[in-house]
Amino acid sequence: MLNVATGGGAKGLDLPSDWKERIERFIGAPMRFGYGMSESLGGAMGCEAGNYHPPVSSILFILDLETGDPLPREGTQTGRHAFLDLVVDSYWGGFVTGAKVTVTWDHCECGRRGP
Repeated sequence: MLNVATGGGAKGLDLPSDWKERIERFIGAPMRFGYGMSESLGGAMGCEAGNYHPPVSSILFILDLETGDPLPREGTQTGRHAFLDLVVDSYWGGFVTGAKVTVTWDHCECGRRGP
């Protein structure tokens, strides 16, 4: 199967409503989405259920939006995204983002267990 990796997103552009189908038809393969950032060596791949799964090399934290305290690692939590990247060895791998995310810690509809 063909695998194509790109990045950057639409950067605010208005794309045609059928853009995804047009690209899939052109490359002859389905598109899978992911989420990543330059501060992390691993990216979160999108699954069939439309959720993102963080790489196993990243320890995920969700922080309270008001206090910054870590929220419980159970159920569904919404807060500020933070992580510890275990792959890097040339700098401190902890990072607190400005992104507000919702994480379900139990399992995903696609069958994967974990966040």
